[in-house]
Amino acid sequence: MMIPPLFEARIRNTFAPEEAEEFLHSLGRVPAVSVRRHPVKGAGVFAGLPQVPWHPQGVYLPERPEFILDPALHAGAYYVQESSSMFLKKAMEKTELPAQAMVLDLCAAPGGKSTLLLSHLPPDALLVANEVIRTRIPALKENIQRWGDARAMVTNADPADFETLEEAFDCILVDAPCSGEGMFRKDSAAAGHWSPEALQTCGLRQERILKSAAGALKTGGYLIYSTCTFNPGENEAQVARLLREGFEYVPILDDPEWPEIARIPGGGYAFYPHRVQGEGFFLALLQKTGSSYGEAKETRLRKPYFEKTLKPDAGMDRWLEDPAAFARKERNGIAYIVPQALEKNMEWVASAVQVMYAGIAAGASKGGEFLPEHALALSTAAKADIPHIEFTEEEALRFLTKESNRSHDVPKGIYAVRHNGLNLGWVKAVPGRLNNLLPMEFRIRKNIDG
Repeated sequence: MMIPPLFEARIRNTFAPEEAEEFLHSLGRVPAVSVRRHPVKGAGVFAGLPQVPWHPQGVYLPERPEFILDPALHAGAYYVQESSSMFLKKAMEKTELPAQAMVLDLCAAPGGKSTLLLSHLPPDALLVANEVIRTRIPALKENIQRWGDARAMVTNADPADFETLEEAFDCILVDAPCSGEGMFRKDSAAAGHWSPEALQTCGLRQERILKSAAGALKTGGYLIYSTCTFNPGENEAQVARLLREGFEYVPILDDPEWPEIARIPGGGYAFYPHRVQGEGFFLALLQKTGSSYGEAKETRLRKPYFEKTLKPDAGMDRWLEDPAAFARKERNGIAYIVPQALEKNMEWVASAVQVMYAGIAAGASKGGEFLPEHALALSTAAKADIPHIEFTEEEALRFLTKESNRSHDVPKGIYAVRHNGLNLGWVKAVPGRLNNLLPMEFRIRKNIDG
């Protein structure tokens, strides 16, 4: 990897000569591999491996496996996430969120931090996972569905659109698009795209995003700002501006807790690749103290995301662990479940920004039979004792490539496919075979025989 000369010069000017050399040398090392396990589905996954210090469900792997060939990944039992970014959990521990809190992940794709937030929010909180770039929405939606939490909705909106929901959110995460200096050793293309002009462009974009976030945040609410860069103009400068404009800095760590994490003068925490077993990362936690931030924008009311409310249905309820906890909605002929406590807040968000997914797609009644959706199989709302078939690893992988199965002779009906107790999707048993109901977008495209 070619390190940009101006970047190298900045590092040498920032650190003492010996540490600067260690920093630059670390960019040539093989990156650490880490995953974050699902708090419910991931209990038995990657047991006994070294833990990420700042996250109890984060573990380091000895080498990078071929994750695509692991059924547990497809079941949503874990998320492949860089260890430094798991520090978000420590920030969340310092927030005091009210009942039915509204939380916004403003730059959410592909979904790593959104799924982390879902694992650590209060039970009655709503997470809005937003992505402005439409081509990145499918990956975000799939990862939210794999995580299986009904408290989330996926939106496709410009950050400025959320200013119409003036002071609506109790906590906003801005994991900002940045110059990516912290990812140089994982992505050599990031170093190739680096330039002083790109740094300036990133800084201006971040300032615009943060302005919109500030307008959508309640007074007393929390703003978490993070990047994967070392550039002071994208980190310290953005925090300093917010501190001048109605925010207070909230410390996360007590000294001397984890001295390998750098405390940045003026506010924030930096992860440097020569000090931690992880990639470059910056995070700061701030609290809004001002009563307003700019002028509220007029809301352009949108057509409701859900077309109607459904009555309880025995065909659907037989698949749910706690049917009474959910309201039933319908969109395009598909029934969805949303938590009763979050129904109104979801509708409010949908009135202002474009929603791409909300709650859990549960299924549809066809020919007098309720056919469950793939998202329901992966959700934590599904019953533990639903009809299911346990597959071997080879059978599970073939199911995930969209093959049908002829080796299980069971009565006709719908069954969940499981491997090691984890749901992977649905099959419909007919005489002589199991028809594979896996959606095409979730299938493994790799040749598993080769």
